Amino acid sequence: MLNTYWALIVPYVAFGIPLAVYLFSSFMQSIPTEMEEAAAIDGCGIYRIFFRIILPLIRPAVATVSIFTFISSWNELMFAVTFISKQEYKTLTVGIMSMVGAYTTKWGEIGAGLMIATIPTILIYLLLSEQVQKSLVAGAVKG
Repeated sequence: MLNTYWALIVPYVAFGIPLAVYLFSSFMQSIPTEMEEAAAIDGCGIYRIFFRIILPLIRPAVATVSIFTFISSWNELMFAVTFISKQEYKTLTVGIMSMVGAYTTKWGEIGAGLMIATIPTILIYLLLSEQVQKSLVAGAVKG
């Protein structure tokens, strides 16, 4: 399994699942059961209840889990260095780290690589920031 994409996918998924379970379970508990019962009385099946009622309500949690999982996977270095040795499978963080040498360091190239590496993170956050803000204040007010 070394030197494959699966060598990185499996640990990233395994480390992302606990956060996702924690956030999704807390959001699911905050959904009133009366909404699900009303949809069932109206004739909705279990899948229609999930896709029409529950999924739109937990959209902020989906955005939060997506952002945190993406950022932790994007910035991860330990698994990539440990499990990948072939050049074609190395991640961006490993490539930037390889520019640091024992006798010389390419600071200009490292700076450019770091600037390029931050662009996807900024774009993902800008696209999903409103949902993250909604998820952070969802449980703040009880009424």
